[in-house]
Amino acid sequence: MKRLIRIFALFMILILIVMQTNNTKNSIFASENRKVANIAIGMYDFENPQMKSIQQKFIDIQNKNQDKVNFSFYNGKNNLSIQVAIVDSLLLNPTIDFMVIGLSNPPSDVIEDIIRKASLRNMPLIMLDVDPKIASKLSKEYSKVVFLKGKQGEVGIVQGEILVDQWNNNKVMDKNKDNILQYIMLKGATDNPVANDRVKYSVSTINEAGIKTQELALRVVNWSKEIAKGTIESLLLQYAGSIEAIIANDDTIALGAIEALQKYGYNKGNKAKYIDVVGAGGSQEARDLIDKGFMTGTVNINYEAQAEAVYKIAMNLINNVSPIKDTNYTISEGFVVVTGSYSPYTKKNNISS
Repeated sequence: MKRLIRIFALFMILILIVMQTNNTKNSIFASENRKVANIAIGMYDFENPQMKSIQQKFIDIQNKNQDKVNFSFYNGKNNLSIQVAIVDSLLLNPTIDFMVIGLSNPPSDVIEDIIRKASLRNMPLIMLDVDPKIASKLSKEYSKVVFLKGKQGEVGIVQGEILVDQWNNNKVMDKNKDNILQYIMLKGATDNPVANDRVKYSVSTINEAGIKTQELALRVVNWSKEIAKGTIESLLLQYAGSIEAIIANDDTIALGAIEALQKYGYNKGNKAKYIDVVGAGGSQEARDLIDKGFMTGTVNINYEAQAEAVYKIAMNLINNVSPIKDTNYTISEGFVVVTGSYSPYTKKNNISS
């Protein structure tokens, strides 16, 4: 009898082992074969100061979790063809477990092709800054893709609030005394969700504060400092003294605008020759210009929280659990929405507020 009991007990243990194996066999973290996850991060331009900031946060996460994750970084050099070639090479690399991809204004067929190839290899991935219509459709076609976005509208809201405060407390801003804020919008990219939200909400926040606005020009500058500089040089000649504010989608673009203004004697300390410029990102270079009085403001962005969100979602997908398990993120219309932390930086407050 005791021998039968031992055999039965052994049989039950074997069943439990098989059940556990079935539950973990698709995870690279199966207990009997635990390894470090190799996560490739391909971004549109790691020379961009904001992308450099995010990259450093990923490195910080890796240093704290060396037994769990290894990040590798691939610079798309703001060229879609280069970015697609990088993605194709990563999909063929057997050492890569996961991809995080941020492309320069990709068309829908490029995104569809990447997801098709990833599904053939059964590779999970996160895609950034994808058009909502495309994300809603493709999220249903491959269960291991996550489209990630922050609440970029909040960045635009803070930009708008900075200009509202400036308008209400600095009447010199209304140069032609028509009680209308004449502005130029420098947009990062065409049909880019981040750029679209920042454009929309920066202006709507100003209008909702009871301030009338007039858009003198909207120019797409491809997140490029040099293109922004050349654009503002041209617009200064066209609109002369009519420009009262420049709203830039990020600090890189804003810095290009400042260089153009200073070339023509603006924003160098003379209050009579000053045009308000607002950026986003909280870069050190932008902060320095703000402290000197050469730029109006920027929006501090919590890059640590953004990198942490990518890490948590990636590890969840690798382990075959819900991408938002043990997080406070939400899923809406095909996107995982990550709450951000955004605050103004101006000479007035000179601190994160």
